[in-house]
Amino acid sequence: MIGTLTKTGSQVFATANDPIDTEYSDFTCSSQDWLSVWLYVCESCEDLLNEDLHINETTAIKIARRLQESIDSGSFENWKNKWNNVSRENFLNEEIVKRFISFCGFSGGFQV
Repeated sequence: MIGTLTKTGSQVFATANDPIDTEYSDFTCSSQDWLSVWLYVCESCEDLLNEDLHINETTAIKIARRLQESIDSGSFENWKNKWNNVSRENFLNEEIVKRFISFCGFSGGFQV
């Protein structure tokens, strides 16, 4: 049930072992984008994560819901603007977060 996350070159590949829907079972992005996405997840979903970063199906769905709520409420945009001001570059793309939301919702769980 738990997917794996591996790094190959400049791409990060996350693949669920037992996805609910194969259309959304893989998550890929650049290494920089992955670091941005995961930083946002860690800050937004800290209470849902455990030390070994084993994300079961229930937690993956909770992460997906929380991230979607943050986009809907505008808190994601505020967070992104804060980090863009600090880093002076386009830190995180909403489309990448939406792809990660889909991955979480359909992965059946994964491990970082």
